[in-house]
Amino acid sequence: MINRILSIFFPNRCPYCGELLSYPETECDSCRSQLYPQPMLFTVLSGNLCAAAFIYEDPFRQAVLDMKFKGIKFNCESLGKVLTAACSELVTEFRPEIITSVPMSRDRLAIRGYNQSELLAKVAARELSLPYIRLLDRKNGARIQHELTMEQRLANHDLRFFLKEKEAIRGKTILLIDDIVTSGMTISECCRILEDGGAEKVICACIAAAGDHKAASLHKQ
Repeated sequence: MINRILSIFFPNRCPYCGELLSYPETECDSCRSQLYPQPMLFTVLSGNLCAAAFIYEDPFRQAVLDMKFKGIKFNCESLGKVLTAACSELVTEFRPEIITSVPMSRDRLAIRGYNQSELLAKVAARELSLPYIRLLDRKNGARIQHELTMEQRLANHDLRFFLKEKEAIRGKTILLIDDIVTSGMTISECCRILEDGGAEKVICACIAAAGDHKAASLHKQ
């Protein structure tokens, strides 16, 4: 009810075209009709499967950037649903028991105010009726991947991730969610830590990915 009242005075806009929305819409009808393309399935550097809703150069890229850098958390609702649809085949095949996200360091979180990957993961958890658990954390002082060139990203091993909930993952299949996958270094390191910590399998999903990853097929796994 509170959200409905607030929407009267502060209406949300479609993340993709800017059209005013009525509560509880998360995108306009026109954009919704284009939002669910054939997902991209690929392997990240660690060999784990990852599903992406969009190629990073797609027209919907701006909605992702607005979510990540301009503080428009509302975009996470629509993007989270699109991400969930993109990984549906992966989820059906491997039946994850826990959803988690790529973490953000506490100093970075204090600056931004939220972790967009976590918000996307919580939407996916709600849509899939699975628990969201913050399994990973990140130490302060790590170099931020999106601030580096591709060559620097591939050479950057100072990612400083660590496992928070070891007992929760033993023998479990985990769905790990990130916002954007470019080189794949970050999500691959998170996969490694989860698997080294006892996870049976880690599958991944993101809203957008670079277009130069090696395509994969579920039927070859």
